[in-house]
Amino acid sequence: MPEVKRLSTGIPEVDKLIAGGIPEGFLVAVTGEPGTGKTIFCLHFIAQGIRECDKCVYVTTEESRESIIRQAAQFGFEFEEAMDKGKLIIIDALTGLEDRWSLRSLDVEALVDKVIEAKKELGHGRGRLVIDSMSAFWLDKPAMARKYSYFVKKVLSRWGFTTLAVSQYAITTSVAWDEPVAIKDASGRVRVLPIGEFVDKFFLEGEEGSIDVSGLGLETLALDLGSLKVVWKPIARVVRRRARGPLYEVRLEAGRSVKISPDHSIYVLEGLRPTPKAGRDLKLGDFVLAPARLPELITSNAKGLVRLRSLLSSDLAFLRVRSVRQVPYDKPYVYDLSVEGAENFVAGLGGVICHNSEAFGFGIEHIADGIIRFRRFVRGGVLRRFMLVEKMRQTPHSLTMHEVIIIDGRGMVVRPARITKEDVALPPVVMEKIARASREREAEL
Repeated sequence: MPEVKRLSTGIPEVDKLIAGGIPEGFLVAVTGEPGTGKTIFCLHFIAQGIRECDKCVYVTTEESRESIIRQAAQFGFEFEEAMDKGKLIIIDALTGLEDRWSLRSLDVEALVDKVIEAKKELGHGRGRLVIDSMSAFWLDKPAMARKYSYFVKKVLSRWGFTTLAVSQYAITTSVAWDEPVAIKDASGRVRVLPIGEFVDKFFLEGEEGSIDVSGLGLETLALDLGSLKVVWKPIARVVRRRARGPLYEVRLEAGRSVKISPDHSIYVLEGLRPTPKAGRDLKLGDFVLAPARLPELITSNAKGLVRLRSLLSSDLAFLRVRSVRQVPYDKPYVYDLSVEGAENFVAGLGGVICHNSEAFGFGIEHIADGIIRFRRFVRGGVLRRFMLVEKMRQTPHSLTMHEVIIIDGRGMVVRPARITKEDVALPPVVMEKIARASREREAEL
């Protein structure tokens, strides 16, 4: 078996996690919330390429070229010098400059053409490419993300590039407070309740963001994209964001409906495939995915508490959009769930397949050769960052989460995570709120 050629990430501790480095020619998705260290990781990758005399291209869509140069200098990486010596080209896709190495529009074909032009300018040899971020190219057309990602991978791999494609979480996409969701707890008891009522229990007053609840054994209904069945899936995180402006109310056949933020996606049938489509882009006649039959519900008291007896069918229905309209929204927050092993969850009256809040990239993960995920959480008033290698083909990679430390003048240091029970446990006040709600529910039943 031939030896796999690998490129160092520029961070020795990360190289050890992936058998020495990233296999040459791979496209690796670098994903996570803002502020978790993705860009700094990419700066290390390019700086290492400069040291090894690789042909390096950095595409920036969310910062200016000058900002990338200054940030690199903060950690001792002389990108400006490398540019002067013809070792690095930074393509600015943010500011719309008129110079040769700028993109005037976020068009994926223009991106590929410009990267190829840069590679020709740099000359023959092994190439390193960072696209920070790919998400910018499909913000207004999320259904095209997988197609765009595949196009970039297919074309640029022929030009000798090993690529880091940064992908942001879709953390602004959310549904209204009163949209019903089905929740199954660790004991197997199932309730159908407003998503806001469920998620609010995990947050203190005034808080927003996302909270890890993977250790609580909670599940919700989601579409398994492999079998195309609606099944129970573990809830990884709950998300609460500030509401900004009106929502979109989407009404379907059979009395189904859901209220979502304009950029939140629900699954539609396009090209005979389930595809996420943003609320603002939905059109009358679109076919939306939904459970084939309504769940059988039992109202157990006057307050409207309901329990799910059984799903009559796990198959899918394809229901036409009857209307899409903006509606006012007077709640302070909108809500979402992150579901393990799925990119979606079922919410709304009668059930609609909604896109998973923290499913990154709308499909880039399916075509990527590797996935490096960055996470963060705050405990005791301190921000901590973590990374996990979720996928790396042809590589016996680490399955252990590692903590990320960012040091001014040095850059990123990665070490085994020292996580205690207190680090991952919910705050005591939140745990008491959950326990109190559980006792009240038992009394009602």
